Amino acid sequence: MEPDDRIHDAWSACLPWVALRDGRSSEIFVLDVPEDSIERLLEAVRERASIVAVLGRDGMESFAGYQWMDSDDDDLIMSTFFIAVLGTSRLQHFLAPSRPRAPGPWVSVSRGPLDLEIAFWPDEVFHEGSSPELEERTFAAVLGYALGLRDAAGGSTVVVTHDCDENPRRLVSQGAKRAYVAFPA
Repeated sequence: MEPDDRIHDAWSACLPWVALRDGRSSEIFVLDVPEDSIERLLEAVRERASIVAVLGRDGMESFAGYQWMDSDDDDLIMSTFFIAVLGTSRLQHFLAPSRPRAPGPWVSVSRGPLDLEIAFWPDEVFHEGSSPELEERTFAAVLGYALGLRDAAGGSTVVVTHDCDENPRRLVSQGAKRAYVAFPA
């Protein structure tokens, strides 16, 4: 099956819930990014989207005037939360340990593989009155972005969810109605 067909199948499977305009986020998870791939992951983000804000030491810092940030920017490398814009879609990114080897939610050396959560708000991304074709193209762009990040950083499975507040692996294993394994590794 061609990638475009698989993205269309993902859209068809997720359509009942991924575009809900209920004020909650939908998420695309890239699971099991190797710890030593953080730099490749951030570089892939920079190549595909514009990083506009990072949660730094002193709170949210805007980078709206820049198209990219230096690779050695400590705030981006140390932060686990940043916002990037893909086309016209605002995407919130959050990195967390997949299966931490030590307690704590922060990213640091020897915590093991990471999961990247890319959250978006259907109320913003799927504009009121948009055609079904435009909504599908928007979803395809966001899912394609996540797949590109997975491929660049060596992650495993990509999971699409809506209003996820727990480990996406648990939702998938329980057969939740709002979790879809778009592209298993």
